[in-house]
Amino acid sequence: MKIDKLISFIKKNFRQKRIFLNEPIINKIDEKSVNKTIKSTFVSSAGKATKLFEQKVASITGSKYAIAVNSGTSALFLSLIAAGVKKNEEVFVPSMSYVASANAILYNGSIPHFVEVKKENIGINFKKLENYVNKNFSVKKNKLINNKNGNIVKALILVHVFGQPADPEVAKKFCKKYKLKLIEDAAGAVGSYYKKKHLGTFGDAGIISFNGNKTITTGAGGIVLTNNKSISDLVYNLSTVNKTNDKLDFNFRQIGYNSRMPSLNAALGLSQISKLGKILSSKKNIAKKYETFFNENFNNELIFLKKQKNTKPNFWLNAIFIKNSNLKKRNQLLIDLSKNNIFCRPIWKPLHLLPHFKKYQKMNLSTTNLIHKSVINLPSSPIL
Repeated sequence: MKIDKLISFIKKNFRQKRIFLNEPIINKIDEKSVNKTIKSTFVSSAGKATKLFEQKVASITGSKYAIAVNSGTSALFLSLIAAGVKKNEEVFVPSMSYVASANAILYNGSIPHFVEVKKENIGINFKKLENYVNKNFSVKKNKLINNKNGNIVKALILVHVFGQPADPEVAKKFCKKYKLKLIEDAAGAVGSYYKKKHLGTFGDAGIISFNGNKTITTGAGGIVLTNNKSISDLVYNLSTVNKTNDKLDFNFRQIGYNSRMPSLNAALGLSQISKLGKILSSKKNIAKKYETFFNENFNNELIFLKKQKNTKPNFWLNAIFIKNSNLKKRNQLLIDLSKNNIFCRPIWKPLHLLPHFKKYQKMNLSTTNLIHKSVINLPSSPIL
């Protein structure tokens, strides 16, 4: 493998001494926005910045409602509750995803059921899933039933990996056919579109993360997107302590999880949004450089994960597929890059291989296992 050529390309094009995976752009605009909120003393979720941030994100994504919370994981958890997913009901979720996707299912007392992905966009392989359902499930009284254990399958989490759209229209048709709730995990997909429609707005609910490593950040935070007012109202109430408007006493509707985004974080998000256009443009240019380089130099030995038809990804994290790889080969590539101050990372370990998920049911996950040992992320910071 021509690893020296890759190292030389990255160092020549991205001239920092230490080249990181994805750094946020934090500058004086952000300092000014956060300081303004600090001076107001309204730094909790009661401040104006949280609602204003929600309005801005709703406008950008074209979603009717947006509810800001303290993490993408919280956003997934609250979305499952609001969509009506109950204890011991199953949720289809790709094993090739960040752990938050399945952790949120466990928080809810529900059961993850791991499904296969495809190489092109690392999204759910609905052709294989359809065949799997036909062989292993039955439809009774408009409910999808797992023949092995009698559990109801209630929802599907569609993960848009690295900001790449994962066939949301196909997912929507599949969920409609089997009466499943569709929740989009668009954690890294702010600014990503499928057929000019923003990811996270195709399902019953969708989530975006604004963690420190995302395209834009609130430090820590996430948001729930939905066009359903009932889901929006319930997510909002659950994200607070669910207190009523009674001014003379402390009364509460039901349990609340106190996970609403503080204004201090939202203030950072507001200033970050003002830079989103430039950040996306920079990321697109970086992705073009990578794609041209790999096409011209590696003859399919290292394959760049490029955008698919009808999509407009944000290129949050650029990725390559190592042909005929194994974990030793993948890890050696990562070590060689790190020695040259080029800090990349492997794709996530499949969820079905993690100790607390091994007991849960799964499809044949041969493609997922192949991707695990074959895909790494390249430096993708907009400052590059």
